[in-house]
Amino acid sequence: MELVMISGVVALLSGGTAFLAQKLREQTSR
Repeated sequence: MELVMISGVVALLSGGTAFLAQKLREQTSR
């Protein structure tokens, strides 16, 4: 069952990283 938790955390981290990268891109484009 730990694998499910780890995969969930990895998904959250990758999603958060992509979200932050998009926000940074929007700020720098201004």
